Amino acid sequence: SPPPIIKSHSITKHNVLRAYLVDYIQTLAISPHQDELRLTLVDGFAGGGLYRHEATRETVLGSPFMFLEAVKEAEALISVKRQKPLQMKIDYFFVEADPGACNFLEKCLKERGFGERIGTDIKILNSRFENEADQVKAFIRTKNPRSGRSIFLLDQYGYKDVPTSLVRSILTDLPAAEVILTFNVDSFINFASDSPVTASLLQQIGIPDVLRGRSIEDIKKNEKDFRLYIQSCLYRGLVEACGARFFTPFFIRTEGHGDYWLVHLSQHPRARDVMTRVHLAY
Repeated sequence: SPPPIIKSHSITKHNVLRAYLVDYIQTLAISPHQDELRLTLVDGFAGGGLYRHEATRETVLGSPFMFLEAVKEAEALISVKRQKPLQMKIDYFFVEADPGACNFLEKCLKERGFGERIGTDIKILNSRFENEADQVKAFIRTKNPRSGRSIFLLDQYGYKDVPTSLVRSILTDLPAAEVILTFNVDSFINFASDSPVTASLLQQIGIPDVLRGRSIEDIKKNEKDFRLYIQSCLYRGLVEACGARFFTPFFIRTEGHGDYWLVHLSQHPRARDVMTRVHLAY
């Protein structure tokens, strides 16, 4: 069967991420005396690696290849600037819960020449990200005991697959980790109501008091732009619950599917500065 369709907004997102990675990896290699660069890249919702563009039907590579290609591009740019070669000690974790997508990803990686790296620097895990997070963090702590330098792409399918407690644990356990989280804000607002279902959903995400005790009905009746009001509550609540000192939001518009956020969260300003540069370019 042909690969699944990818929508334009997902391609925009991949372009933002690729630009960020290429730029950021170069900032990590800024010292001419450095011998090696240790980094772990984690794709928590990796997918099958290959898609068809919704309009042109052309083949589009998914986020695992975006990671691999960004590293290759950054490596080429770094080697031009340096007398001394830099050892790139980069590990990749591609986590995908769907067994079919996982097998397809492995097949795509093999077809594109990455086969012998699977099981060494490329690790494919057929599992839910939340079930693998501790194991991945332990690997990163062993590899980078001091800082745990890593980037986690948590491109969840909606808004409830990544509880804020999970993001907080990554940023707490690995001081130099960064998390790039997507959150389908419009889909949440369309779904939200004063039912126990919404309350339990907010509990699950880890932001139970995000509406500050107000009911959805009250907000809809009394706020001029109720969507904007709920968005600002959600945004503040998410960032606070994730415990990040630095954050950069991208607002990605989609055709007819509402808007969602891509939020970059980290504990150190250098990562934030690079993401801000990318933000200005988009």
